[in-house]
Amino acid sequence: MFRRQFEKKLNQKSPSKFDSIKGRIPNSNVRSVTSRKPWIIGLSAIGSVAVAGIVVAVTLASVSSKNPLLPEPPVAKQLNAPSKPLNSPKQKPNAQYLQGLKDFAVNFATYTDKEEENNVFSPLSIATAFSMAYEGARAETKEELGKMLGYDGSFDVKTCVAEMLKATHFTAEDKEGKKAYCDVADAIFIDQEFSPFLSENYLKILTDYYYAEAFSGDLKSDEMHEMLASWINSKTNELFHLNADSFKDFAGILWLCNTVYLKANWACDIFEETRSFYPKQGAAKETTFLHGYVQTNGYASDSIYVCDIPLYGGLSFRVAVEKPSCEPLFLPPTTYAEQEQYWFRSILNPEQLSEVKTIDLEFIMPTFKSHQKYDLKEVLQDAGVVRNAFTPKVADFHDMVNSVEHDPFISKAIHEALVDVNKDGIEAAAYTVIEMEDESVNVGPALEKWVIQLDRPFHYGIVDSLGYPLFLGTVNIAE
Repeated sequence: MFRRQFEKKLNQKSPSKFDSIKGRIPNSNVRSVTSRKPWIIGLSAIGSVAVAGIVVAVTLASVSSKNPLLPEPPVAKQLNAPSKPLNSPKQKPNAQYLQGLKDFAVNFATYTDKEEENNVFSPLSIATAFSMAYEGARAETKEELGKMLGYDGSFDVKTCVAEMLKATHFTAEDKEGKKAYCDVADAIFIDQEFSPFLSENYLKILTDYYYAEAFSGDLKSDEMHEMLASWINSKTNELFHLNADSFKDFAGILWLCNTVYLKANWACDIFEETRSFYPKQGAAKETTFLHGYVQTNGYASDSIYVCDIPLYGGLSFRVAVEKPSCEPLFLPPTTYAEQEQYWFRSILNPEQLSEVKTIDLEFIMPTFKSHQKYDLKEVLQDAGVVRNAFTPKVADFHDMVNSVEHDPFISKAIHEALVDVNKDGIEAAAYTVIEMEDESVNVGPALEKWVIQLDRPFHYGIVDSLGYPLFLGTVNIAE
């Protein structure tokens, strides 16, 4: 069933190189765990944003000898069948929950941004994966993760996450053929020998509120590694070309996975031209720029502009730039991290700069590509944000298991992201892998006219109509 669903619904092809979603499950015994139908079929290549995958792996070293006389067990079996509604009426998000996401996004950007590089990541993808881990944590570990994610106790986390997942699951097409698709998907892969020890309540939360598909199999096997890679590939339009080798070091008691996929046309006409981009250091570089005109939202302080370049479906590519000929925005001893916080807070909270106004915008920005990989464990530990959850015999994830013999902690965490902005639109993807080990077994009036010319380093974000931070990034060099 798993193979049939993915091959039937995801392996369809269109003229666009971005439109084919290929399932790559090699074993015919794989079975699906969900009745939710994928809706990433047949979308135009114009304006694509593909996002992000997040994988959380919880490792328990349980080795069982295989009897060659016995038949091979199926790669995976069905444990649940969540059904997330498509195109649900959008509910205004809880203000504290949304602000917590924005604060997490800003803080993470300051942990990782480097002045000499382009930068991109998916705040929503990372946060949702850690939120699934949060649901299985207790005591100080839960408090630590909640603080990182902005969960202040004033709202019900799982209800807010469910509303976010429904709001970001939509598809649209207008009479002119402009299209948009967005989805945030979750899954849990459970080792077949650990399944009896998984908390039923934990699985119910992930099923009912995170709409997580659930699979069970031998997490040490190449087949399950390939299945994990295929699941992520199918949700992110195969932008990362993952395979079994991508996860060859993964085993354990469970993996928690999240992906974000977004694809949308520009909601305005754009043409290309050649201009020079001026980095902070080094010589100017001739590159391709996008030039367009649109009536849109704008915000302004005495020193900066923030404005939305609209994508179809209510999505926005939001940029922040200094006003021409203004006084220096930052003076010593302002640090680079403090400067980045200012820019990204302005992008995610532009209403703090001024009231929104409708403007006639002319924009000129370069096409660019960014691709980065992060060691999240190193980043978060160096920042002092998460320590408890990474520490053996200190981390408490016992709401995830129903056995006191198992003592999981986070042992690895990585994040990889890419973005490609061009005349056709935006294509971006990201995934996160968080591995957890078991300490008990293995330690380790007239409208204003604005002209925005982005021919120097600038900051950007991709947000949906409710303000959920899908991506943040900087462009410091032209590709």
